[in-house]
Amino acid sequence: MQKQPKSNTINLAIGIVPHSVLVLIADEKGYFAEESLNVVMHEFSTGKMALDSMLAGGTDMATTADFPIALAGLAEQDFYVVASMGQGDDIKVIARKDSGINSISDLKGKRIATKKGGGGELFMLKLFSQEGIDLDSVSVIYLDPPEMPAAIARNDIDSYVIWEPHIANGEKEMGENAIVFSPKGIYGETWNIAARKDFAERNPEKVKGFLRALLKADEFFRENREAGLEIAARHSGASLDTAKAVLDEFEIGVSLDNVLKEQVLEAAEFAVEQGIVKEREIPSFGGIFNTAFLEEIKPESVETE
Repeated sequence: MQKQPKSNTINLAIGIVPHSVLVLIADEKGYFAEESLNVVMHEFSTGKMALDSMLAGGTDMATTADFPIALAGLAEQDFYVVASMGQGDDIKVIARKDSGINSISDLKGKRIATKKGGGGELFMLKLFSQEGIDLDSVSVIYLDPPEMPAAIARNDIDSYVIWEPHIANGEKEMGENAIVFSPKGIYGETWNIAARKDFAERNPEKVKGFLRALLKADEFFRENREAGLEIAARHSGASLDTAKAVLDEFEIGVSLDNVLKEQVLEAAEFAVEQGIVKEREIPSFGGIFNTAFLEEIKPESVETE
């Protein structure tokens, strides 16, 4: 990508997963450069880690899911959500057959890994609640997603709950000993763009330029899906088949609507209910969602009520 003046730099913490396809396309196809932006990517394995980096001042913007947004909102951090890039239902459970796991109910008494404070943990807790599995009946181990396939192959854990490509990587590690569960309707994750409040307020044109580049990437992906999948796979480390499987279950598009707002509120309520955060009054989160940037460039993609 052609380097732009330093003053036009945006430091982006990116969760390097197929879900970040629009950012990856915008970078590779030069759409950021067309907006006179130099977007410097700081790669993280999860959206939670990316958001934490941004909130600590390490970057200006971040890609992240709704559960980390809810936790940061409950902690009264200063940031905005300026757009969503898609939503879907792609979190799964993988387990070792030789651990005696042939159904979700067999997870009782087992060692189960997930990523603390991320969508995987929320999915796991909701799944357990639905299936009547007491959290005290399992041993929860927190790992970073890239560590999970090797951990389950070594028999350090019996199962893990996470998104792709880490499920497919676990299947490769275990072969026929792997069993995968894909329960639907538990938790539909969103993938979003957040910005530090001070950065966004000082640099509104940068934020709008970033969003315009994403809209160009969205159009490219709609018209050139196979090429977009290849870009997502190559940059995220997923196979082409895995990237396709992930994004086939994910509705890609740039918006800021009530679906995201409702999911963040639901995630916050669940976090308090489960004791993930101290009991407190749930805020409305209205101040977190800043529709002004996207509304100016694509008003039909924004819901303000």
